[in-house]
Amino acid sequence: MKRSIFLILFLLSSFAHSVPAKRVNLSFDAALFRGEGKNLIWEIYYSFPDTLLKYEYVNEGNYEGRLKIDLLLISSGLDTLTDSWELKHTTKSPSKKLMQDLMGEKKYSVSPGKYEVVLKVRDVYDPSTKAEKKFKFTAESFPEKTIGISQIQLARFISADTTKNDTWNKMFVKNNIYVVPNPEITFYGDNPILRGYYEIYNAATFGGDEIEISYRLDNALNKEIVTLNKSLKPYSDGMGQIVELSLDPLTSGLYFLTASIVNKTKNSNDTIRTKKRFYYINPEMPPEQLTKFIESGTFEQSEFSTMSDARLELEFQQAKYLATKDEKEKFEILETTEAKQRFLYRFWKLRDTDNQTPVNEKLVEYRRNIDYANKFFKVGELRDGWRTDRGRILLVYGQPTEIERFPQEGNNRPYERWFYAELRGGSEFFFVDRQGISNYLLVHSNMTGEMYDPDWFRNNVQIFRDNNDTQDNGL
Repeated sequence: MKRSIFLILFLLSSFAHSVPAKRVNLSFDAALFRGEGKNLIWEIYYSFPDTLLKYEYVNEGNYEGRLKIDLLLISSGLDTLTDSWELKHTTKSPSKKLMQDLMGEKKYSVSPGKYEVVLKVRDVYDPSTKAEKKFKFTAESFPEKTIGISQIQLARFISADTTKNDTWNKMFVKNNIYVVPNPEITFYGDNPILRGYYEIYNAATFGGDEIEISYRLDNALNKEIVTLNKSLKPYSDGMGQIVELSLDPLTSGLYFLTASIVNKTKNSNDTIRTKKRFYYINPEMPPEQLTKFIESGTFEQSEFSTMSDARLELEFQQAKYLATKDEKEKFEILETTEAKQRFLYRFWKLRDTDNQTPVNEKLVEYRRNIDYANKFFKVGELRDGWRTDRGRILLVYGQPTEIERFPQEGNNRPYERWFYAELRGGSEFFFVDRQGISNYLLVHSNMTGEMYDPDWFRNNVQIFRDNNDTQDNGL
């Protein structure tokens, strides 16, 4: 059973008179569930940082931010559904520091078919903050005479006890289960739990005495990481299911969760499944190592076996951007030249994306980026461009999808914007030449773990700051 799964992350920008408008950083995700009759329930989930909004004083020391969202659903060239709503947030003291993510959920009844969605977002108090996004999805009918399964909704928090807290937002309750959505489809930390919710249909009628459920995690190459099985006695034709899986000790990267149900009744032996993409970011682990290796005599034929102590030290300093905390500590305590040689050999062998070829593609790409950084990012007599902020970002994340360069103009220092389309659904980095010597420093990024300053433009680009200028940039 194929289902469309999508994440829409707004990271849009527009520039007027060399001053960038505030970027709209919202996360959207969606899932399809069974509705009344032949209709389906299309749910959308959204979240955004509270620092996105421009706040206006309203009364009694309260400041209010308002974001307006317009949604248009089109099928067969006709407008089938329109909706508009405002997201409001009130605070006593607007902060430039992220305090919380604001989120919500909307539900719509749709007929089976193909749809185009148009989403428009704008800040009510700041006309420069606006974005428009279009995307498509297919709503497929759920079976009527056999077991069916919905799409998976990823969650930040799930509880089967909806009576625990009276302050919980009722919009997040379905099938007597409290499900707080995870619109970023991303999980963080060194010991996180993957949480999700989905529904099983017609199990009591067509599932017999017992159904078998299987959960499978695959990496970005669709290689199986782990599979867990359980049996369930059907108790209704619309069962809400909670899935919670530990992601420890996985490395950072893209993964897929597949939930499968085997129908083993006399009249059927079908397997139905639903699949969901998600990201896992572990600050203590490098991007997923997709291959394994066994060290052999190839070390003696490698370039590392002939490296001097000075060369080994330089090689590791350059490689430290990719090294884990444990790898850094291990290298520091190595005493012999051969131990360091073998360490670096293993280090790059682990990161080789194709062990079937004699060339380590990852190492070749990394060194190519070092050469690029040394050529274009060197500062004065410092020829090691890889040591600069731009050099580090290049080595860690690779070549960006897009680079925008803005020369010095009027009251603005030179700066650059780097955009990575495939990094967490869309990530950007801002560099400013504060000293006028072509040493561009990283001043803001929406990538987890990097420098974060939503007021980066005013704090770093503007030479003479206007104390009355409260515009935010780079969100």
